[in-house]
Amino acid sequence: MDHEQAHIVAAEKPQWFKSPLASDRLRRPSEAQPSASDPFKDANVGVDGQGQGGGGSYDGHPPFKRYEEPTLLEIFYDLFFAANYNVFTQNQAVTNHQRFKAYIGYFSLLWGTWLVVTLYDVRYVTDSIFERVARAVQLGVLVGFTVVAPNFNPEDQDQSTMMTMSLMLFFSRLCLAIEYAHTLAQIYKYKRARLPLYLQVAINAISALVYLGITFRFHGKQSRVYITWYIFTAGEAILSLVISNYWKTLSFTRTHLMKRLSLITIMILGESIQTVAQNIATMVKTSAAWNSFTIGMITAASGTIYFIFLVYFDWMRHLQLPALRQQIWTALHYPFHLSLVLFMRGFTQLILFGKAFNVLNTIADNWLYDPSPEPRTPNELTNNTSSRSIADGLANETSQIFDRYPPQDSAARIVVNHSIYNISMIPDATWVNLQDYLATANDSAVLDDATVNGFVTLMEQIVNIYSVMANSVSKSFGIDVSTETKPRHPNSSNPIEMAENEVTISDKTNQRARLVFAYTYVACGCTLVLLVMMALVSRMSPLGRLPRLRFIICALFGIGIAVTATLFFVPDDADTFLQTAWPIPTIGLAWFVVTVLVHVRGSAGGGRTRSALDTVRNIVGLFRPRKKNKEACRRRDDDEDSQRVILRFWPPTRENTDLSGAETLKGAAGGAAPRGRRVSFRDVSPKGAPRLDSPDSSRFKDEDHQHRKADGSEHV
Repeated sequence: MDHEQAHIVAAEKPQWFKSPLASDRLRRPSEAQPSASDPFKDANVGVDGQGQGGGGSYDGHPPFKRYEEPTLLEIFYDLFFAANYNVFTQNQAVTNHQRFKAYIGYFSLLWGTWLVVTLYDVRYVTDSIFERVARAVQLGVLVGFTVVAPNFNPEDQDQSTMMTMSLMLFFSRLCLAIEYAHTLAQIYKYKRARLPLYLQVAINAISALVYLGITFRFHGKQSRVYITWYIFTAGEAILSLVISNYWKTLSFTRTHLMKRLSLITIMILGESIQTVAQNIATMVKTSAAWNSFTIGMITAASGTIYFIFLVYFDWMRHLQLPALRQQIWTALHYPFHLSLVLFMRGFTQLILFGKAFNVLNTIADNWLYDPSPEPRTPNELTNNTSSRSIADGLANETSQIFDRYPPQDSAARIVVNHSIYNISMIPDATWVNLQDYLATANDSAVLDDATVNGFVTLMEQIVNIYSVMANSVSKSFGIDVSTETKPRHPNSSNPIEMAENEVTISDKTNQRARLVFAYTYVACGCTLVLLVMMALVSRMSPLGRLPRLRFIICALFGIGIAVTATLFFVPDDADTFLQTAWPIPTIGLAWFVVTVLVHVRGSAGGGRTRSALDTVRNIVGLFRPRKKNKEACRRRDDDEDSQRVILRFWPPTRENTDLSGAETLKGAAGGAAPRGRRVSFRDVSPKGAPRLDSPDSSRFKDEDHQHRKADGSEHV
């Protein structure tokens, strides 16, 4: 018995230089133009849509290779981009307006560099030694981005950092200019392809020279020459997209550009999942940390990222779009990725803030206040309460907290010990007077000065102790703002001044939480609105009522989430909201609703939703006034036209559904279509076809038989 043997194909050894053409039948420059005697001589050379298949005239453009999936070199470059972005987000935090601008500026340069390299890759990349060397240079540029990330701050410039960034941009564009020149050399025999590639080489060469020129212009801390980076980075990308509309050689049609953009989106979400996992490991270091709050927080965070993934790819229904739509869709990915990065960065930080506030609320409820529901009589309080006993109780409780969340510096213990000592020095009579005052609830009673001073001392020391515990808990969860806070008394050994520093750090932590909350909610809303915009751009079929309603609701959800960030301007309300369990679940629930709306099938899909809407429409129709006979006749005629469309054009294809209503009806009925009548996808859906057992089925069958005989179409 013969067995089939596997056909083993040896891996092709990389060449020094490799042509990006799918086939090259031209051997002489004179053949680059169509032959007057035989215009169809080279009609089969193209795989890129130029002159492909018999019957089309050869237009003199080179047939480039097109890949359905990103190559290994491209994927590896994208991985470097994702790693670089992750390093930057870990080293740079949005703490104020200045850092926010630096964050956006760095990401814009990084994303712009990735985009211009990607625009070359999707059109001309090959697997040759030359391309591998060029890719090594581009990877080195990304490594350079990583080097400058920790100190990148255009508002407070470090000269060496800014010069390094400018040099990295120079080498990146110089390498791209050489790569485009290599492509030009490979297809130089095609005269029509020379000018566009000359322009592309010039764009990158000019940008490289500009970046090199401004490298040596950074002097001092406030040079504004760095703005040139943003102008030329945006200009390169825009010009590359615009000129691709005028020459087929530069066209992005039938490339895998959309897959590259979606791949970067997946990597950004993947890095966010990694950060969430790290935060989970940070939160559950102690066994007591694993509670219902933690479980709910983790579920909401993981579900939100998954919902974003579903919505993004469910709305990306086409991997190829017309040129203009594709370019708009590509351009929208810059603000989308920027919003997504800020959203994911703040979202993962809110998880830690939420857990820290939950722990502090537990401490305040169970330790700083007496949780016992049983009231005490004044005599019991008088006999059992003293300053020493209260100080010993606080010392024991703070010691337990420090065992779970140990402070990272000795100043914390010094402040706590000093505060406990001050509490122990309060006169014991203070507690008797306070308990009598609270027990009798006599608002008109007047406390003596000693009691008032003792109470004020108690409150001040409690604030100091709570601030120290809050800072210890926050640092245990990776929230440390001490390096960004300017203490009133730096390097002081005075316990009172050290306590003031701890209170300042605690207040700064609350300010950071409010800032993270604000930009997270704004970025979340922008992400959702931009997703709606990209879905509208990539949608090729007409919008029905339900899809239109879906997009409106989703956009309103995004706007509503962004507006929630206005709580930032009311610090007390923002702190109250952040100390609840709802900041993360609120976002998760919003994205869950959006995901459900995305999966609700519209009129084009039919299904239960369509049947429910038809039922509601029929019930409402019972209460409508009857139309005139003329209107009823016109509706019946329209229904008959729709049935002819069904029999003529079922099953629905893109060619069928893309026809205008007038053309479709004219082709189906053999005459002009009635004015005002528009054929939609619903007209060619199975719901519109007559049932076989209906009384009108024979009439439609006869009409359809005659219609098919007339135009020679096949039976459905």
